[in-house]
Order: sequence, then structure tokens, then C-alpha cells
Amino acid sequence: MKKKILLIILIIAVLGLIITTIFIQKNKQIQDPGIGYIENDIFDDDIFCGSSLYSECEQDSDCKIGGCSSQLCGSQAAVDNMMSSCEFRPCYDHTRFDLNCGCKNNICQ
Repeated sequence: MKKKILLIILIIAVLGLIITTIFIQKNKQIQDPGIGYIENDIFDDDIFCGSSLYSECEQDSDCKIGGCSSQLCGSQAAVDNMMSSCEFRPCYDHTRFDLNCGCKNNICQ
């Protein structure tokens, strides 16, 4: 009897762990190329939340803004080959934060 109860408790604990892991992974759907996943809940529309693709560059003209919502900065090739989500968030608007996509220390950012 005690073994059955312990087995049931163990099964419930394992299922809980699996469900928790799945939930955490579903909340990590926004991928920032180059540095991995960004947590969905860190976005604050008062802080710029666009992403650099960390492409190499020599001058500002080597870099361009891309992505469906203009949230990416990278080289022409990197931006053209990158898929992005198409929702718009005010924190993607680089002009609102007086930012531009340019070559800084030989990296588009």
C-alpha cells in the first residue's frame, strides 16, 4: 500500500516537472539571433527592445534595419536571411529612442 502511494506521488512529481518545463519553454518563444532566447516578460515598452544580429561591418552603410517590425539591425545578408515575428511593439521603434542601426566597433548594432 505504501509503495503504491509513493509511486503515485513520484508520478505526480515527474508530471509536474514535465509540465513546468513545457510552460517555461513556451514562454521563451522570442529568439534573439546571436545570443539565444529572450524572455517574453522582459519587454517594457519604455525601453528599446530591438535586436542586433552582431554582423561584422566596416562602416555604417554595411548595416541595415530589417525584420517584419523593423526590430533587427545587421548586415544586408544577415537581415535578408533572418525570419522575425510580425507583431509590433512600441519598444521596437528605434526613432522613439533616438537610436540608429550602424557600425560600432566593427559590429552592426
